[in-house]
Amino acid sequence: MCVVKRALLSGVGAALILFAPVSALAYECPPKPPNQTAEQVRTAFLKEVEEADVIFSGEVVESDPLYARFKVDKVWKGELQGEVVILTGVKRHENGSYSRWSSDYGGYRLGEKYVVWASGPAGELKAHACSRTGPASRAAQDIEALDDLKESGSEHLKPSL
Repeated sequence: MCVVKRALLSGVGAALILFAPVSALAYECPPKPPNQTAEQVRTAFLKEVEEADVIFSGEVVESDPLYARFKVDKVWKGELQGEVVILTGVKRHENGSYSRWSSDYGGYRLGEKYVVWASGPAGELKAHACSRTGPASRAAQDIEALDDLKESGSEHLKPSL
């Protein structure tokens, strides 16, 4: 009897995950190290700049659970212009339900402006949930630092090999 209860409960749990709203499927990022020096923070920032294939700001002009389309207004890294699609890491199943199949950022809201740090080949760009991607309204320090790197012609903004 106990085995049957476990099987039923695990089936219910799986159904809850499978049919949960996409926003309920959270990904937990590792905590940032506490008490970092200014130099350690800068080094970590530059590493993230180097690891991203593209860094841009733009407004979400179309959005669904699978992707967000951005009208690009500023590019710090990469070759982008006009509009770009960022995948959200969500998969649509035959029954119409959605599930998160990767740890990509997916909290895009229509009409909101974001700073996006993405990687991947053209047409398959994704922003990891633990990247610096987020609303531009909360990215003033990143924008200032990226502007400074761009103005200085930093090697960190060159494409990765």
